[in-house]
Amino acid sequence: MNDLKNCSETRSAGLSRSISLPQSLAVLLIASSVVLYSCGPSREEMEYKENASKIADSVSEYVSPIATDTINGITHNFIRTADLKLKVKDVLKTTEAIEDIVKQKGGYVSVNDLNSEIESQASVKFTEDSLKEIKRYITNNHLTIRVPNKQLDTVLRSITGMATFIDFSRLQSDDVKMKLYANKLAENRYNKFGRRIEQKSNSNTHKLSQNVNAEEQALEKQMLADEKSVQSFDMADQVNYSTVRLVLYQHALTVYETTPIPQVIEPYEPSYIQKLGLGFMKGFGLIKTFFLFLVESWGLILIIVALFFTTKKVMQHYNRKPI
Repeated sequence: MNDLKNCSETRSAGLSRSISLPQSLAVLLIASSVVLYSCGPSREEMEYKENASKIADSVSEYVSPIATDTINGITHNFIRTADLKLKVKDVLKTTEAIEDIVKQKGGYVSVNDLNSEIESQASVKFTEDSLKEIKRYITNNHLTIRVPNKQLDTVLRSITGMATFIDFSRLQSDDVKMKLYANKLAENRYNKFGRRIEQKSNSNTHKLSQNVNAEEQALEKQMLADEKSVQSFDMADQVNYSTVRLVLYQHALTVYETTPIPQVIEPYEPSYIQKLGLGFMKGFGLIKTFFLFLVESWGLILIIVALFFTTKKVMQHYNRKPI
């Protein structure tokens, strides 16, 4: 605000003065220089841009190559993610078109989960030997694509252009430049500390326990440094390749399919003559079985006959009247 006020005051002062032509030309040049200097960026802004530029250069050297975006002269490293839910005419054809676009832009599809959910199903007899099956289903697809950061906006415009209805479209950009810079500083600290521990362990060659502890500490610091390095490379991959999560769906479709009625196989049944012959043979078999039963049961039959005659004589004796 003070700079702008100085600009206006300088301009008004230069215009209000009435001086000779040579003097006015010199004053005008001086006033223009003062105006340009006072209207330029402040010292704080210059220092901020210089520091931001140094950090950006440091990050680029630490993780190379990494995608960058420059806004108002300041470099940023954005992790960009997008979530979209779209209604399309044909899920399968739209999926194929998206795959072609992503491939052309140097990206790839990491998830392709297409499925059809049956809402209803019925079978109706259509002719004497056929059925008409009626199925109503909904097709949807969950896609996850990775595209180069610079191509994200173009890919999103191409995808949304295929939609008949957009349920939602969300885009998020997270600047991770400072996280990458912090990882670099931490990794350097761990590496320096590990080297110092290793040097101390080498100097104390006669103290085995101290050497072992120093080696364990050096290994721990190296593992921490490696973790920071892996985190940075993972963030760099997310910066270079933006992630887009898509949900595609379409109108419910009805499919009619004619299927033959399976032929019913009747169980075998002999003719009447065959049944008559079989009945006669079964009857003859029963006679043989009964005769065999009588032969095998002769003892039981003998006992029954003896009991019968004994009972008969006893009854006759009690029933005889006295003379």
